[in-house]
Amino acid sequence: IRFLQQEARKGLNYLHAKTYDKPFQLLFMTEARFYSKARYDGYLRIPIKDISFKNTHGLWGRDRNDMGDYESVSRGLIRVLNRALGDRVSDIQLLSTGNGSASEYSSLDPSKLGVRDSDEIPATAVSPRSETQPKALSAPNGKDTLVLGISINSDTCFRMVDRGPPADDHEATHGFLQLWGEKKAELRRFKDGAIVHAVVWDDAHDSNQDDESYVRFQNDDKVQGGIVERIVRHILGLHFVRKNKPVTASFAMRDILSTVDGVMLDDNKEVVTFNPLVAHRMVMRAFDDLSSFLRLESLPSIQAPGSDTKRSRLGIPLTIDAVEPLDPALRYTELFPPIPHPFLGGSSLPGIHKASGVVCSNPIQIQLRFGSSSKWPIDLKAMGSAKTAMLLQLADGIESLRTAGLAKGFEGPFTVTPDYIDLCYKGYVFRVLVRADPQLKLLRELSKPSEEASNLLKTLTKKHVVSAKHHSMVHAVYTSHPSSSMVVRLVRRWMAAHLFSGLIPFEAIELMVCHVYTGSDSPFNTPATVISGLQRFFDLLTNHDWEGEPIIVDPQSNLDDTSRREILKEFASVRGPEYNRGPAMFIVTPNDGDSSAEETTTPHSKKASSKPWSPSFTSQTPELVVLARARHLAKRSYEFLGQNLQGKGSEGLNWSSLFHESTQSFRSYSALLRVDPEFVSDKETSSSAASVLVRRNEKLDVLQSSYSRSMYNRYHGPSSMQLKLFKNLMQRKEELPEILLEFNPVVEMVERFRQSMGQLAVFWYNDLCPEVITVLWRPNLFSAKSFSAVSSECVRPVTEDKWQKDTLITVSVHDILAELSCHCRDIIVDQKVLDGGMTIAAPVVNPKKRSIEESSSEDEDNAGTSDNGRDTGSDSESD
Repeated sequence: IRFLQQEARKGLNYLHAKTYDKPFQLLFMTEARFYSKARYDGYLRIPIKDISFKNTHGLWGRDRNDMGDYESVSRGLIRVLNRALGDRVSDIQLLSTGNGSASEYSSLDPSKLGVRDSDEIPATAVSPRSETQPKALSAPNGKDTLVLGISINSDTCFRMVDRGPPADDHEATHGFLQLWGEKKAELRRFKDGAIVHAVVWDDAHDSNQDDESYVRFQNDDKVQGGIVERIVRHILGLHFVRKNKPVTASFAMRDILSTVDGVMLDDNKEVVTFNPLVAHRMVMRAFDDLSSFLRLESLPSIQAPGSDTKRSRLGIPLTIDAVEPLDPALRYTELFPPIPHPFLGGSSLPGIHKASGVVCSNPIQIQLRFGSSSKWPIDLKAMGSAKTAMLLQLADGIESLRTAGLAKGFEGPFTVTPDYIDLCYKGYVFRVLVRADPQLKLLRELSKPSEEASNLLKTLTKKHVVSAKHHSMVHAVYTSHPSSSMVVRLVRRWMAAHLFSGLIPFEAIELMVCHVYTGSDSPFNTPATVISGLQRFFDLLTNHDWEGEPIIVDPQSNLDDTSRREILKEFASVRGPEYNRGPAMFIVTPNDGDSSAEETTTPHSKKASSKPWSPSFTSQTPELVVLARARHLAKRSYEFLGQNLQGKGSEGLNWSSLFHESTQSFRSYSALLRVDPEFVSDKETSSSAASVLVRRNEKLDVLQSSYSRSMYNRYHGPSSMQLKLFKNLMQRKEELPEILLEFNPVVEMVERFRQSMGQLAVFWYNDLCPEVITVLWRPNLFSAKSFSAVSSECVRPVTEDKWQKDTLITVSVHDILAELSCHCRDIIVDQKVLDGGMTIAAPVVNPKKRSIEESSSEDEDNAGTSDNGRDTGSDSESD
């Protein structure tokens, strides 16, 4: 009944809310079945053989004779768990009653009847009672486990204390102690003066912490539905599982956190685990200190010689009004957050005696925003030069303060370019950009902007305005939903494992995850765990109508009805009547309209702005072929997760296959380019050979997750560039080795491939572990066409159908690979062509034209034989 009430309440919200344009579709056309794979946050699998009727404590089992063993256990589980969890959960359902698709039951089996609907409970043929009938507890579906689906309330699941009834209510107190156990429920005094029994869920009172089969991760309570799983394990061990037997039940596939989180260690060993949450907080703390330093030192505080005015210690003419974050590492979504480098001002880590000679992580992007001033030039080119001069002066100012001992934390070199400056602060590499609002305002006020000016405005708006607001929006979603950042990082790893690096923008992944957690067009509750968030992401990527509907991401409900109608109108205009134009993904946020630049524009200048409501991050990428492959893989991953979570998959299936590419998949590409292993520093993230499970590190004698192993590999860097850490060397800063602040040769090489050869092929690779780069030829690449001097690069004559007469050409694979070798010298060590494009269909030629050409060029054909009697045409064909 409670479940029906929840669904009815959702239906009323769909009908009355103004944000739903299609309530009928949400109510009746969107599949949200009772046993849907994406409905529940946690799937609890309990071995039936572990359940005993001997320690029920009177809470369940009284209906055993009337209902039977299985029904009594099922009802007892749900009843006791609902009582213990309270408002931490919104629904608990038993999923192992035999329900499922019709394919799981054969109509030829006389003992089982076929299932016509996935919500039906299969009826079993009635047979006479037999004395040889087995008495063991068993499920109707034949499985040896009970599967419970749990919907978690994300608002209350983090409550750490369960307070008991008043002490004078002896009957209620006895029931409270009976439910939780006398060892767990303790007398406590609260701030209001009451002394009652209470249950506190901290590590010190966790009765399951000595269970060796249960691996706890460092951020379990934040991203796995709070403490719901720990309560469930405690109740099972106290009332259901046989005595002196460990509780093996846990949320299904919880070990998938091994790819994005570290294992919580039980002892006090000094082993670095690289807690991702702590690592992100350290980066943000360094950013806050750098921001305070820059804003303080940019204030006019020093009397200028020979003048009454004051200047800043940094020497820049303008005051820094704000330092804005732009990087994923500053919003908790970086897969591998940067670690302070010991040679760049960071402290060395205990037990680690080597460090990388290069910074393996990307620079942390931030931007400076200056206060309003009339000192800016009024020419666009002069403004660009002024921004570069500002960066140069900033580097000189910090260097002078560092020499004077007034700039602590700055170590390492400065790298200044016309667009940014890379500086090292407290072991991190920050990439500082300059946002010039007068430049954006001037570009918007152009009455007749040129194409170059329009492109510049679009680029600067995306880099400085939209990116800053996107950062704030994603960070706000994480604050409300802590598991969302883990889902982003998990999807990032899944994308890289399947060679999507650089093909789907990272911001698009963040926006889709934000839509999963804050979208109002889903029939399910907000995800409360990482695994449910990952399922919803796969479901969105697979089932969303990308051709017919946009995705509107609006976490704070900033868009009104008029704005939503304008977005739909713009989408219909871009798609066209056939819905076959425009970007493959049309993801729009409130930051993508003209209102996103309201701080740098005027009402008059809005008329000259670009089209409203165009996607900022998905306007160019991904391509249709990339989206099609991503949807196919997401569908398979979604089905795989659902089968394993509900216990319907084959025994022994390993969830790690989600992050692996099969050999057959590699054969579907046109060519393979193998990268020199010297450029691969983290083989833990390999697409084919990585072991992403939790395993014991024999050297350190601790359990280690795949994430921790990757962080170790990235901290050490490439084997040929590792440096030893000596205490005497660390103390003499003037003798520290020079560190490369950015080292991504394979990433830069692939970007060159895509820029120079993007019209010929699509390049796929895993930027986390670039062992191989795969190439997929464009459709109709090898179709024959007439010769043209303008497009004569990487072509060869068509030798399959008398090329001498038609002068037709086609693309040459050997020339393409030769061109690629110019960009990848000393990086690519091997090449393998799977589709050489040698079989060319004969072009359709007018027969009348062919006969005229053959009669007029008969002498030329005879001249095709050389003096040695060798035919040039056959020789060319053999070549």
